[in-house]
Amino acid sequence: MSAETSDPREVGRLIALRQLETRPRTERELHETLCGRGIPAEVATELIARFVEVGLLDDRAYARLWVESRIRSRGLGVASLRRELRSRKVPDPIIDEVLAEVDAGETLQAAIGQVRGRVARCQLPLEPKDERRLVDFLMRRGHGLDAARAAIAAAVDEVTAAGDGG
Repeated sequence: MSAETSDPREVGRLIALRQLETRPRTERELHETLCGRGIPAEVATELIARFVEVGLLDDRAYARLWVESRIRSRGLGVASLRRELRSRKVPDPIIDEVLAEVDAGETLQAAIGQVRGRVARCQLPLEPKDERRLVDFLMRRGHGLDAARAAIAAAVDEVTAAGDGG
């Protein structure tokens, strides 16, 4: 048994499987983990190629799921999504491809959802300082200036309509 566990391919395979059990990973993340745990780079490359071949690793699928999740849960815009994917070691061409598929309407709705409650707590019409704060908030979340302003205007309209109807 110790001969098996001293085989770098087998040790690397076990490390990789354990890593993938805890959460999805990118190819580069897994490669760095394997090399950091003492697996030779060429063995790590072979293992990753095999994992890609059998469908256990897919950077495009990983990026798509990450983007969908972060738009839905955090209301992030494209700039923040790009930063997060880079920090997760997704290759730039895949990031560009996945972000090109993002629906602007979906990110706008996410931005509206992020500011609706904040707008409801403000006195309407919005004072310039409140609008600036809301714009800054959305821009920190990766939305552009025009998208932030559109989201705030839509949120104001929703809050106003809800106030008139209730």
